[in-house]
Amino acid sequence: MLVSKVLYLITQKRIRPSEIVMITFTNKAAAEMKKRIENAGYGKLGFVGTFHSFCASLLRKYAGRLGYGPDFVIFDDDDQGALLKQIIKEKDIARMTASYLSHLISAAKNQLIPPDKFTTFFPQERAADVAKIYSTYQARLKKNNAFDFDDLIIKVVELFRKDDEVRFLIHDKYTQILIDEFQDTNYAQYSLARLLSEESMDITVVGDFSQSIYSWRGADIRNLEKFQEDFPEGKVFELEQNYRSTPPILDFAYTVISKNNGHPILKLFTEKNGGEDIVIKQTQNEEDEALYLVSEIERLQSKFDYKEIAVLYRINAQSRAIEEALLQYGLPYMLIGGIRFYERKEIKDILSYMRLIINPDNEVAQERIMKLGKRKWVEFVEKAIPIREDIEKKDTESLMEEIFSATNYLALYNEKDPDEYSRLENIKELKSMANSYPNINDFLEQIALVESEYSEG
Repeated sequence: MLVSKVLYLITQKRIRPSEIVMITFTNKAAAEMKKRIENAGYGKLGFVGTFHSFCASLLRKYAGRLGYGPDFVIFDDDDQGALLKQIIKEKDIARMTASYLSHLISAAKNQLIPPDKFTTFFPQERAADVAKIYSTYQARLKKNNAFDFDDLIIKVVELFRKDDEVRFLIHDKYTQILIDEFQDTNYAQYSLARLLSEESMDITVVGDFSQSIYSWRGADIRNLEKFQEDFPEGKVFELEQNYRSTPPILDFAYTVISKNNGHPILKLFTEKNGGEDIVIKQTQNEEDEALYLVSEIERLQSKFDYKEIAVLYRINAQSRAIEEALLQYGLPYMLIGGIRFYERKEIKDILSYMRLIINPDNEVAQERIMKLGKRKWVEFVEKAIPIREDIEKKDTESLMEEIFSATNYLALYNEKDPDEYSRLENIKELKSMANSYPNINDFLEQIALVESEYSEG
């Protein structure tokens, strides 16, 4: 869509390619757009890339206007986490993790909320502490002549709002702004889009209310509605023809999406024929679900290679039952974008506690728990004695609960932190598995067998 619009602007409206900016959300999509335009023989555009790369290119030229040097560095997630950990330690603030603070600071930046306004817009528990860390964090970034990824956008917005000369220079240089996946923009990105186009009002955006899946990282589908308010002379074209999916998929999707009354719904169509029907299978529990998946994979394997079959799940904790079933039946698999269930930190920690309840001399488990802190180790040693009493009368889940109570292990994770919430979900899944193996020795043996099957595979 956007590539066609660019070619139209160049060939029909005689817009110079150097005046056109195309922005999307992934480098892969940007590279594909750039290649298609270059292959058409019209040369390079003014810019093709992501919001962050576009802003970084502007800051390399104009960062001095904000008090930064042109040779600034960009802090990635690891750098950001390391800096926050330093600040937490210096300020001696307990019960706050770097990942939790990073999440809150990013949420604030996505809404263009500075440190001094944080408590107004985030009136939550310990907001004042977060605001202080946020303020110190920003000061330390500047001291290091560094930006994090969120800064790249908010600093350009700040630049445009403060410096008319720069804003007019950019308006003169780039007269046509095109943005893909607009439903995934947050407030800061929307503000940037508006500032870029407020002079010429020549802006094209492509977006789909029904494809917004990034609200958890600040995306706001209301930006599509706001766009129509801020650009009242804009024209809306409904692109209802689908080129990828088959009729059964489109019909099923519409049946689900049409129940949403919160935004406009398009009835998509395709000129493709055929396609398999959607199957909804209700199973009794996660183990039955995993076995059903195995049977379906074996059925499909006569037509497709294993590498052509994908299994999607909603949260990482759901991988446990699926992984075990695949291993049990000898089906090869690769876990994408995650760590095997029993290799996850929180799972290994809990299993180490449980192995020490059975065998206090387990050196490997001892070493792992001691790394959690000397105090926690001493407390566990003292409280493990009553846990072991009458152990043969206790089921696995009860023992697990006693360990949680004795060690206060769950307090290590903040459920408001997305990463740590995922760890708590994994722990919940481990507890669920404990119901199937009430004897702790059977429980630990089953896990060992599952892991050995993976190693042998």
